[in-house]
Amino acid sequence: MNPKHTLYWMLLAGALFGYIFLFERHRPDEEARAQVALRLFPELNPAELQRVEIVRSNQTILAERVEGEWRLANPAYPAQNELIEQWLARLGELTRRATLAAGEIQAQPSGAATFGLDPPVAVVSLHQPPIRIQFRVGARTAVGEKAYLQLADTNEVVVTDAVVLNGLPESANDWRNATFVDLSRLAFNRFAVTAEARDFEMQFEPEGRRWRMIRPRVARVDEGRFVQALQQLQALRVERFVQDQPGVDLEPYGLDEPALSIEFGSGTNVVFGAQFGHSPTNAPELVYARRSDYPNVVVVSRQVLEAFGVPYRDFLDYRLVDVPLDEAVQIEIQGAETFTLRRQTNAAWRVIAPRTFPVDPVLLRNFLERVAGMAVVEVAKEVVTDLDLPNYGLAEPARSYRFLASAEATNAPGALLVGLDFGSGRDERTFARRTDENPVYTVKTEEVQLLPEAAYQLRDRRLWEFTTNQVANLTIHRDGRSVKMLRSQNHEWTVDPGSQGIVNTFALEEAVFRLGSLWARAWVDQGADRLDQYGIPQLDHWLELELTGAEPQRLRVAFGAVSLSGGPFATLELEGEPVVFEFPLEIYYVYRDVIESLRPW
Repeated sequence: MNPKHTLYWMLLAGALFGYIFLFERHRPDEEARAQVALRLFPELNPAELQRVEIVRSNQTILAERVEGEWRLANPAYPAQNELIEQWLARLGELTRRATLAAGEIQAQPSGAATFGLDPPVAVVSLHQPPIRIQFRVGARTAVGEKAYLQLADTNEVVVTDAVVLNGLPESANDWRNATFVDLSRLAFNRFAVTAEARDFEMQFEPEGRRWRMIRPRVARVDEGRFVQALQQLQALRVERFVQDQPGVDLEPYGLDEPALSIEFGSGTNVVFGAQFGHSPTNAPELVYARRSDYPNVVVVSRQVLEAFGVPYRDFLDYRLVDVPLDEAVQIEIQGAETFTLRRQTNAAWRVIAPRTFPVDPVLLRNFLERVAGMAVVEVAKEVVTDLDLPNYGLAEPARSYRFLASAEATNAPGALLVGLDFGSGRDERTFARRTDENPVYTVKTEEVQLLPEAAYQLRDRRLWEFTTNQVANLTIHRDGRSVKMLRSQNHEWTVDPGSQGIVNTFALEEAVFRLGSLWARAWVDQGADRLDQYGIPQLDHWLELELTGAEPQRLRVAFGAVSLSGGPFATLELEGEPVVFEFPLEIYYVYRDVIESLRPW
C-alpha cells in the first residue's frame, strides 16, 4: 500500500473519531428528546405534589401529603403511600399519542360522550404549588391499551396510555391503608390493656432494657410472648370499613363498652389507642374496631382478642432467672455448707471460702445452665410479707444462691445480678423466691436437688497427676491382706519381701499409668460419717502409691460398693476430709487385672 494513502486514511479516521468524541457523544438522543416533548404534563413532579382530588360521579376522593405521608381527607384515614406514589409516577410518564381535532369530536353523534368524557370517568386535580394540573379521564380506546383525556387548560382531547386508568381509585377505600396500625411509626415505652376486668399495664425500663409489668403488680414480662402479640397486632388488616361519620352511636358495634382496649404511651402521653367490640352477625371470626386517632369503625380479625384479651399472667416471664449468669464474677452459696466461688483473672473459677481449691469448668457450666433453665411452675402467692415466709420455709431458706457481677473496671464482685432462695417442698415442688421480687413461686424439686449445696460438688474432678517413673511402690490392701510391689529404677516390678504374690508387669504398668491421671466421674458425698453408706469400711479395700521426688507423697484411695455408673464408689482425703466419688470404670478395669494376678487372697 502507498504510504501516502495510509497516512491519509489514518488522518481521516482520527478526524472522524474527534468529531464523534466532541459532538456526537454530547448530542441528546433524538427519541428521548421526542418523548420529553410529548409528555402531557412536563411540569408535573410527583415528589412536590401536595394534594390529589378525584371526583367520580357523586363522590370526591381527596388525598393530602402530611409530613411526607399521604392521608385521605374525605373520609379522614391513612392512605396507602405506595399506591398513590405509583399512580402519580405513571401520570408523570404519560405522553401524547394523538390529538383529536374539535371537528372529530363534533362529528360524533354523541359528541364527547363517545370518548367517555361526557360525563367523564373522573375529574382529576393535582395541586403542586404554585401550579395546578386538572384533566378529565375518559374511556379506553376501542383497540390498543390507550385512553382518552381532556386537558382542562386547553380543552384538548388527547389519546394517551391506558395506565392512567390503572390505579385510579373507584372509591376512597381503594386508597385506604388496610394496615390497622403501623407500630414501626410509634415511639412508646408504656403499654396497657383493659379486657373485661383483665386490666394490666407494662413499662419499658431503659436501665435494664426490658419490659416490666407494673399493674396489677410488679413482675418481669415474657418479652418473646409480648413481641409475638405485637406482631399479631402489626399484621392486623382492616377487612371492611363500616362507618366513617364521627359521633356515631357505638353501641351497635359493642364499642361503647369494648371487649378489649389497648393503649400505647410515651410517659404520661397516649400515642395510640384502639378499642375492639363484638362480632358482626354471622361473622364470629371478626370484630368491630376503632382507632383512637380516627373515628372510623372497621372490621378486623378477632385474633387480636386472643392475643391481648388474656390474663396478665400470660405475659409474665416464667423463667426463674432472666439475667446473664455468665456476667457473674462471684457466687455465694448456702446449703449443706456455706461457701464462695470467685472467677479468677484467667477466667478459671476457684472456691475461696471456707477452703480454697479449683472448680471444675464442666460442673460449673452445668450448674449455671441448670439455674438459667429453671422455670416457675406456679405463683404460690403474689403479695408476700415477712410473716408469710415461714409458711414456705423461706424465713431461713434451705438453700440460697447469690450471683454477683463485676464492679466497674475491676474483677472484684460488685452489684447483685440475682439472688435465689429455696425453701420447703410440697408435692414434688419446692418454694422459691427471688430477692428482688415479692412473690413466692414453686419450682420442680428435682431441679433444685441437682444444684450444688456443698463446695466439694463443684471441685475440679482431676484428683492428681504423676508419671509412672515417679512411683516407688504400690500397696494393695484387701480382705485384711496387703501386697506391696516395688518399682526399680530399671522399671522392673518385684513383690516386697514381706509380701506374697505374682507380679503381672504389663497389667501393673498399665494400671499405674492410668492411675497417674485419676479423675472422679462424679462427686457423691463427703464426711467420715458418710462412708458406711457406700460400703467403703465394710469392703476394706484400698491402694496406696508412694511417689519419689523433691517432695515424696503418699496417695491413697479406698474402694466401696458398685455405683450406678458401674465403677465402684471410692474415697480419698481432700483438705483433711474424706470425699466420696464414682471411680472411673475404664481405670478400674485395668486395676482389677492387677488384683486378679495376685490371687489367691
